[in-house]
Order: sequence, then C-alpha cells, then structure tokens
Amino acid sequence: MKLLFLADGRSPTAINWMSYFVTDHEVHLVSTFPARPTLNYASFQVLPVAFSEAAGRPENAPGRGGLIKRVTTPGMRTAVRQWLGVLTLPKAGRRLQKVIESIEPDLVHAMRIPYEGMLLAMANPRVPKIVSVWGNDFTLHAPSTPLMGVRTRQALLAVDGLLADTRKDIRLAHNWGLPQKTP
Repeated sequence: MKLLFLADGRSPTAINWMSYFVTDHEVHLVSTFPARPTLNYASFQVLPVAFSEAAGRPENAPGRGGLIKRVTTPGMRTAVRQWLGVLTLPKAGRRLQKVIESIEPDLVHAMRIPYEGMLLAMANPRVPKIVSVWGNDFTLHAPSTPLMGVRTRQALLAVDGLLADTRKDIRLAHNWGLPQKTP
C-alpha cells in the first residue's frame, strides 16, 4: 500500500506511528516543519505552513533556532500562528495537491488537525483521507480564533475517517462538524 503521511517530521509521536508502516508499505512523508528524515521513507519533503519555517533548522542541526525564538514567547508565537498562520494554507494546499498527484497514494493521513488536517482539506485530493486528533486540537486550537474554527470544521468535513484515542475527542469531533457516519 502507498501511504502519504502529512505530519511534523520532528515529532517523536508521528515518527513512532510511521515506523510501524515503513517495513511493509511504501511510506511518503510531507513534513510541515523543517526536519531531517529519520525513517526509510519512499520520499520526504518539507512543506512549511503557518510560519513553521521560523522554527529553525531540524533537530541536531548547527545554529538551530533563530531570532524569532529569542525575542518572543511561546504564547506569542502560538497567537501569531493561530491568527495569521491559517492564511498560509490555501497556497500550501495547492502545493500539497501537486505532491499528492505526483505520488498517487492509496491513503493520506494527516497526523493532527492544526495544521496538517487543515492543509489536507485545502488540497482535497480524490483519495481516501484520515486525520488524527492530538490532545488539544479541539480544546485549545479550534476555538482560539474564528478562522481556526472554520478550518477545523472544513478539515473534519473533508476526511473519510478520524483516528482518536479517547471518546472525548470523538465527541468533540462530532461537535465540531464530523459527520456521525464517519468512521
């Protein structure tokens, strides 16, 4: 099976999840943050969204981090990403659509709603799509700004399945617009 993951390529959780598939499947990763490939991916590319390129260089790279990190707080960076970062999604969605068309995956898995699931909704490929819900997708990010709420709803309407590890997240997904029939 040809799988395309849309994830933060630096995330230990995402890397661990993908590690279960790389042995038996053709796994492609589009990372929304600058990262170095850690697994034997069939392809790997970086598609920054919501100013993720400002996060600095990948882990273990010399000179990691930059001026923005030194002069702002995490709360300030989160607020900018929530208010303005969503504006980067349409252009990135068009780029992702081209990547998906070139890879022709059997399935695309966005590994959280902000911003990977939102980006997947912008690309809206004609292949099966699933999104994972992580911790605070619905409690912190979705209600943070009106546009984050809109993009969360769009992401939930665009996918064919939801991966969640708690009943609470499934309930919240339905509250945010995931159709009841969606597995």
